[in-house]
Amino acid sequence: MSAAYHRAARARPEAARRFKGLEGRQCLIAPQGLPVAFCVTLGPPWHIQVTSPSESADAAIRGPLRQLLRLMDGSEDADAAFFARSVQVEGNLAVATALRHALEDAELDLWRFAVPFAHVRKRQV
Repeated sequence: MSAAYHRAARARPEAARRFKGLEGRQCLIAPQGLPVAFCVTLGPPWHIQVTSPSESADAAIRGPLRQLLRLMDGSEDADAAFFARSVQVEGNLAVATALRHALEDAELDLWRFAVPFAHVRKRQV
């Protein structure tokens, strides 16, 4: 996931325009059941680091890894996931929403960014 964010940030730096006024704020992405989380610092440039799921941040998005990956690549609607309570958003909603919109603007194909081989076909998660 960390590699995917870094590649997306390099490939689509214009997506960071969504962070205007929120630069330096942090959003924790915490997959349930994993001993690690990902802390995204809003930019430009946006930055991500691996951290503890208990790390404090301005906002946190928590949920099953599969669900979070589907949200990242746009195959799942973020509003539907939030209202169905399959993901939980805590803290500053402006930070979480800015990250969501930046990821949408980046038009991520997670498999293209996560796998270094562009010819690998996307498969269902």
